[in-house]
Parts: sequence; C-alpha cells; structure tokens
Amino acid sequence: ILIMRLLIFIYIFVSIIFTGCSDKNENSKKIINDDKKVEKKEIKKLSKQDIFLEVFIKDNKIYSKSSKTILLIFANKKDPYSKKLEEDITYNKELQELLKTSLNSYYININEEKRYKQFYNNQFMNVDMKTLMAIYSIKATPSIIFTNNQAKVILSIPGYMPVEQLISTIKFIKSKKYQGLKPNSKELLKALKQHYIQDNITLNKN
Repeated sequence: ILIMRLLIFIYIFVSIIFTGCSDKNENSKKIINDDKKVEKKEIKKLSKQDIFLEVFIKDNKIYSKSSKTILLIFANKKDPYSKKLEEDITYNKELQELLKTSLNSYYININEEKRYKQFYNNQFMNVDMKTLMAIYSIKATPSIIFTNNQAKVILSIPGYMPVEQLISTIKFIKSKKYQGLKPNSKELLKALKQHYIQDNITLNKN
C-alpha cells in the first residue's frame, strides 16, 4: 500500500511539473506571436508612409522640365484636415497614380524649416517657407495649388477637398479645359463646376 501511495504521489508531482512547463511554453509562444503581430503592424505602417512619400517629388526645385502641370500641397501635420488628405492619398490608388503620372507633385509641410528654389523670371530664387507661402497666398491648410510648368498659378483651392472631387479636379487640369481662361477667374471656376457636373461630383452647398 505504501508503495502504491508513493507511486501515485510521484505521478501527481511529475504531472504538475509538466503542466507548469507546458503553460510556460504556451505563454512564451503567445508572447512571441504577439511580438510578431506588433512588428507586422509597424512594417505595415512604415510601408504606408513610404507609399505616401513616393507620390511626391523630393527635389526642392519647384519646376517642371516637361509640359506637366505642377501641384503644390501645403499642409500642416497638426491640422486634422491635412491628416485627412494624407490618408486619402495613402489609401486611394487612383489618386496616387494621378499624382505620380499626370503631375509634378510636391507635398510641402509648412512646419518644416525648409528652403525651396522657386522658378521666377527664368531663374531660381532661394526662398524660405514664409516667403513661399506668401508667393502663393497660403492662408489655410491644406491648400492645393495647380501651376504651369514654370510655377505660375492656374488654380488655387484653400481647404480640404474630398478625394473624389480632388481626382475630378486633377482630371480637369489634365484635360487643359482651363486654357484661355484667367487663373482663379469666375470663368475658370464655372468651367470647373461644369466638369464636376459631367463627372457626377456632388458639391457641398456650404
């Protein structure tokens, strides 16, 4: 009887030890898996940021050697509408493609102490952020500025524009429907509004 009790005791003791080890292994696996999930999220986050940055020209020269229209986006990282526009660009492939292939696109963070080379009178001027914002009359963020290949303004849009409307606006500029109309004129805005109607874009009445 004593021997049987001893064997039962040993069996229970060994079972407890193995159960503890098994639990530790499971916990270790869970921690490793959780760490991998965090890493994947970080990689995904970085890759999305890379996608956003790849759309824009890194050069600080605001100029186009080709006949491509220039797009300047003035943004403030602390502004929720600038962040919304950044999300639109990051997640909308059609918008990304238009920004990369149809325009020379620049993303200008007004919080950066960065200098730009602004093309003016057939030469480049070295300007700071304050001067650049004054040149394009930037009073709100985001501001979307379309210019010709020598950085002369075609159309200025202060404030956030919904993604479908922005895509339609780029297509309007790409089609050259603005040609023969004065920059930012009532006639140009009327032509743009007509383009929106044809493109089934619903405008906010406000």
